[in-house]
Amino acid sequence: MQWAWVCALLVAPASAQTATDARHLTLAAGDFFHIVVEERGAHVKAVVVDPDGKEVVASDIPSSGFDRQYLSGIAAKPGQYTVEIVERAQAG
Repeated sequence: MQWAWVCALLVAPASAQTATDARHLTLAAGDFFHIVVEERGAHVKAVVVDPDGKEVVASDIPSSGFDRQYLSGIAAKPGQYTVEIVERAQAG
């Protein structure tokens, strides 16, 4: 098994015009990922979704809106993973 380090710094939206955001990562099975979501004035929920649309890991911690959230995991299958960032007022 080969390990890969995938790191993405995603800045949470601070404007009502961009209340949600999504980024994509292409991972091989067994790849390790570590994602940092930096909140800049917005309370957010961050979720990593696998190629089948299933939630892999999520972070929704109370904060002042100027903190960081961390998500890490190992890809179970190859494909495109999606990092979804939603303002907490809209998060389900």
